[in-house]
Amino acid sequence: MSDLVPIRSNALAIRDRNVPQPSEIQILTFRIGAYLFALQLEQVREVTLPPPITPIPHASNLVGGYVNLRGTIHLVIDLRQLLQAGEQSPIADHRLVLLESPGNDPFGVLVDAIGDIERLSRDRIEPPSSAMVELPGEDLLLGIGKRQGELCLLLDAERLIPLLEQSLTIPSPASS
Repeated sequence: MSDLVPIRSNALAIRDRNVPQPSEIQILTFRIGAYLFALQLEQVREVTLPPPITPIPHASNLVGGYVNLRGTIHLVIDLRQLLQAGEQSPIADHRLVLLESPGNDPFGVLVDAIGDIERLSRDRIEPPSSAMVELPGEDLLLGIGKRQGELCLLLDAERLIPLLEQSLTIPSPASS
């Protein structure tokens, strides 16, 4: 009987052309300033219009604040500040991207505009060190891809977590 389960599940499996193969990843592209970034889709929980952001007193400037999203409080990282990605575009179509965080609560990042969901071949991703120019947030990058002739900087959401923890640590007052 146990031999039938794998056979039956294989027979019932539907092959979807939109499901990435192991040699591909699905990415969500977005803009911050003049830069095109991407996150692996598996790291993204949702994209929404940003609700009002409540600042956190004495927090690092990397922390944008907190948002209340459907009764749940989420921390928001200011990627523009973190990546030193320039001034905010006056015509930006801001969105909040809520990211999955293994072992931690989901957190959000503000972006200027959402691009597309695309498949990217793993063999087309170059290491960040291969770029001939200084890149914003290079230590947070999984790699660099090309999209229609433009560099696409692939961020790793998991590398943001230690920065989050550091930025929320408030130094204790010096003893007198």
